[in-house]
Parts: sequence; C-alpha cells; structure tokens
Amino acid sequence: MSVAGAIPAFDSKQAWQLVRGSVPACPIGTLVTLSIRGSLLDVTRPWVGLLASVDLRTTTLTLSPDGSQCLIRAGTGEALFAKVATSGAPGPLAGTLPIELGESNPQGYLDGRWTSSGYRSGRTRARWLQVFFVLEVVSGFWLLLQAVQMAGIAVRAAAGTLPTRTALDALIASERSALSLFSFSTITLAIAFFVWLSRSVDVVPALAGGTPRESPRSSVGWWFVPIVDFWKPYSILRELWDRLSVPSLPAGGLVVGGWWLTLIGAFLVDKVAAIIVSGVPSPAPWSTLQVVDLLEVGVFASYLVAATLGLLMVREIQGRADFRAHALGYGARPAMAPGMVSPTWAPVAPAADSQPVAAAGPAAVAAPAAVAEPAAGPGPSAREALQTLTELHDQGLVTDDEYAAKRSEILARL
Repeated sequence: MSVAGAIPAFDSKQAWQLVRGSVPACPIGTLVTLSIRGSLLDVTRPWVGLLASVDLRTTTLTLSPDGSQCLIRAGTGEALFAKVATSGAPGPLAGTLPIELGESNPQGYLDGRWTSSGYRSGRTRARWLQVFFVLEVVSGFWLLLQAVQMAGIAVRAAAGTLPTRTALDALIASERSALSLFSFSTITLAIAFFVWLSRSVDVVPALAGGTPRESPRSSVGWWFVPIVDFWKPYSILRELWDRLSVPSLPAGGLVVGGWWLTLIGAFLVDKVAAIIVSGVPSPAPWSTLQVVDLLEVGVFASYLVAATLGLLMVREIQGRADFRAHALGYGARPAMAPGMVSPTWAPVAPAADSQPVAAAGPAAVAAPAAVAEPAAGPGPSAREALQTLTELHDQGLVTDDEYAAKRSEILARL
C-alpha cells in the first residue's frame, strides 16, 4: 500500500464529493462516503450502497495537509474527492436525496425492523405478473359472457320458454372451458403476484422509501390469515404505493382501494351464490337458477374490474420503483446488494476538458493543486499497470484512444 503519511481513518458519516476522475455510477459532483477495509478503500453512495472498492496496494492515496481533499492515483489516472462541510447536518444522507424524489416517507408511516437485501429490480416479475393479469381479464370476460347467456336462459325458462337440450349442453361445455381457464389464470396470477410483492417490498428501503412495517415474508403471509386478510393485504399494498410516491406521482389510494373493494365484493357475492345453491334441492327450479346466475354476472363483472385495476396498480407501483431506481443511479451499474464489491475498478484519467466542480455545502472545494503530492514510492509495476489498463479497456471504461495513449506511456517507462 502506498499512502502519503499514515493510513487515514475516514469518518463513515462524512460526505465527500467527486471533483475529478471516474468512479462507477458516480458522476462528477456526486456525494459519497469513503472508508478503509483492510487494503481496500470503499466508495459508498448514499441510498445506493457500495459502488466500488479500490485496492490500495496498487494505488497511491494522498490527503491534503488540512484533510479536505483526498487524491487516489494509479498508473491509469486519478480520482479526486473533496470533503463536504456539513455545518451540523445529521450525516451524509442529509440533502443527498435527488430533488425529483421529494421527501422520504412523507406520509409518516412507522418503519419496520427488518433488513432489506438491497436493490434488485422487480421489472421482470412485474412483466410476467401483467401477462397473467391480462389472461385473468380475458378469462373473466369470457366467463362474464357465459354468465349473461345463462342468466338470459334462466329468465326465459322461468317465464315458460325452455331452452333446447343441445343449446344448453353447448353453453354448459363452453362455461366449463371458460371456468378452467379462469382457474388456471387465477392460480398462476396468485403465485406471480406474491413473488412480485415480496421483491417490491424488499427494495423499498434501497429506493429511499423507508422500511415498510411488514417484511417481504409477512407481506405475503398475511394473505393466508383468516379475518385479518380482509384488510391487512390492502394496507400493505397501500403503504407500498405511498412509500414509492414522488412529487410527479403522488400518494393516494384510489386505484388500490378500488381494486381491493371489487376483489372483496366479488368474493362475498360468490359466497352468497354458493350458499343459495347449497340449500336448494337438485334439480334446482329455474326461478332459483335465475337468481344464482344474476349473482354470478355480478361476481364475474367484479372480478373483471378487479383484474383490470390490479393490472393498473402493478404497472403504477413498478413504474414508481423504476423511477426511483433511475433517479438514485441504479441503472448506471449492475444490480447488487450492499456489500458486493466491484474489485477491478481503478481511477481513470479525466478528459482534457474536464473541470472541477464546487462542493455542496458552505465550503467550496479548493483547487486540485492544493492537494499534496504523493510521497515517493515504488507504485504499481508496469506489468500491473498494463494489466489494470487492459481490464478497464475490456470493460469499456477506457476508450481505444485513451488505451493506446496510456499503453504507450507505460511502455515508455520501461
């Protein structure tokens, strides 16, 4: 390890700002925290987590005399960080949330005590869930048509106009097919929904929405608790909707509330129809079948509306999660949980026209020239520098022209 002076001790609550160089998912001006872990310097971005780890055995770390700037230099270039004056602010998270996200948890929900596994996109799960919602809408609409036809037959039969046996058998066969498709779509929809819900709840803390009261597991488990399942799932979805809200996509539960009311209403009416049928001797009179069929029309119409609102709800919640992920910089790097390391990163030389930026806070960043020069030391060997440069070029972090220029420079030192 090559460090100017003693190994520095970084305060994990101190914010630093990148003023020159290149760090993964860290544009110039981004606030980060720095910490030493063994022979590694960890660069962490608030709300996002660990961005990269620098191997100090192959780089030179230099602090300015007043400790306000930190320079990381390798054979491939350098990265300059400037300490941000906090003026008594409560840690580096203060003021670092992107303005387009507004406040974190403005509704004031109580936070849970479970730990998130970090950000992992739920976009693929949401897409599959939307496919099953569409299948539910199609099968529900088919069943609604069958129920309307059956109700019409029952009304005419109660008035004395009986249907033919062939027409009745064909309608019953079609209704059974529609019911089979509806049952299949409902089962697959439920599985896909729980898988998506678990992931969506899990990523809320990483998306700066606070920690939901219910963990990913309990968010699914409450659906299977009798009586409580009449309101608890709604409160979980409503909290998820609100915690992921942003100024352009505000909180409010009309879609979630409408989805839940139609779902519960369809379930209750279906139970009433089943109770009526169970208390009637077989074969049931047409007058009774007329009532049951009309109730089934209401049931399938409610399920159809619930599936449509559920589709809109999932699209909206996932859209809010994606919006937050983009604003927080998750799209600029592979999805990873906090603690995962990007071990191959090393500073890259800045472009010729790059300029330092002013640091956030009352104190401005001093000119880069104020940084002390690194103490003399062996530094990385030419072989190590070439290896690091090749890795950066293979990852697309160094252009062909930069690669050729740096390679020539390293070879010239031999």
